[in-house]
Amino acid sequence: MKKKIITFVLLLVLTVSPGLVTGCERTDVAAVKRTVSEQRISSLTSFSEVRKSSNIVADSIRVSPDNRRIVYVAKNGNRMQIVINETKGKEYDEIKIGARSPTFSPDGKHVAYSAYSADSGKWFVVADGVEGKPYDYINSNSLVFSPDGNRIAYEASVVPVASGTKYYAVVDGVEGNQYDDILTISFSPDSKRVAYEAIRSGNRHFTVIDGVEGKQYESAEGIVFSPDSKRVVYRAMVNKKMHVVIDGVEEPYGLGDERINFSPDSKRLAYIAIEGNQRFAVLDGIAGKQYDAVSPPVFSPDSQHVAYRALAGNANFIVVDGVEKADQYGSSFIVGPGAALFFSPDSKRLAYVAITAVNKWSLVVDGVAGKQYDFIYRPVFSPDSKHIAYMATMGGWSAVIDGTEGQRYADIGRPIAEGSPTIVYDSIIFDSSNRLHYLVAKEDGIYLVEETIR
Repeated sequence: MKKKIITFVLLLVLTVSPGLVTGCERTDVAAVKRTVSEQRISSLTSFSEVRKSSNIVADSIRVSPDNRRIVYVAKNGNRMQIVINETKGKEYDEIKIGARSPTFSPDGKHVAYSAYSADSGKWFVVADGVEGKPYDYINSNSLVFSPDGNRIAYEASVVPVASGTKYYAVVDGVEGNQYDDILTISFSPDSKRVAYEAIRSGNRHFTVIDGVEGKQYESAEGIVFSPDSKRVVYRAMVNKKMHVVIDGVEEPYGLGDERINFSPDSKRLAYIAIEGNQRFAVLDGIAGKQYDAVSPPVFSPDSQHVAYRALAGNANFIVVDGVEKADQYGSSFIVGPGAALFFSPDSKRLAYVAITAVNKWSLVVDGVAGKQYDFIYRPVFSPDSKHIAYMATMGGWSAVIDGTEGQRYADIGRPIAEGSPTIVYDSIIFDSSNRLHYLVAKEDGIYLVEETIR
């Protein structure tokens, strides 16, 4: 019988070096000394409170990427307003709720959303309290900040949505060419370039990069800029088969997974390809060994290593730089976001997800297994690669740092509202090599918890 494929997440960490990784359960973890401070930043506490509240729009709640601000839409009679860390904004007749409305900038300093005025019958984007140009339609799912937080883009139309309506991308208040539809808008990492997918009549799909239209395909989507912002890759359908297009050149292999990764130095590219029922990693245009299943390849921060998970029959492997190592801890192959691997900042350690045969979760560092939990969530390395922290539950949630549990809370790093997957406060964030913070829910609200490792 083949091993089942599941989508849960557990982190396993090993040193990126020759030789096999031996496994044993660690029982002599030295306690990490921690200084903890808490600050309440919101009166929200849980799903139940949001559901019971008549003035909070449940699926409007967002947490900033830096885990320091919470925004949601509140009702006041027939009017709506934004609330950021309990500070109320201007009231409008309606605030559109979507995957990106309201939305934070990547640095968490700016907030934007789409609002409506009954007097004018128009929609407009409000960014940091400043209203933009009014339109008949704004796609609330299209709002996006540039990485530096200084630019904003979205899809809009000047006529009511109906058959034949044309749309354009609005970037920094400037309207682009009109199309039958516009899909995801993206900024380059340096915030200087803009790209999106457009559609014309006849179901013609193409990319628009820096205002220049690309080749037409049956489908064109998933634009990704390289870290240095100079290269562009996307997925395109040719004869009903998805391919990777790199800098305008089509790759010969059929795409087996939508995730395409550039190396940090922007010189290398990796993705999963498919041939029949077999999948394989393609690195720098060269196809690797075929397997029954493969997770998306990831690069080390120094761009020198690439790793992925692989399944062959009943055997699970971790493949690093083309060398297979048996996964002696995982009892099932994991697919989806939970299959992700990541390297430590110094590129010397590799983390990947697994699940034990007894359905318990255990963090294994350098080949040594830690305590088992009912669930482990979002492990992260410190900037100096010396510490690793994650959220775990076993009769209560706590932040675990280097194997040492912190205070237990009823809820930690879990969703505070129903709806979009973006509505979570689910990360431990290192501010320096010995300082970190995260959010927890207590009886009287959401708290920002800051810790110092001593």
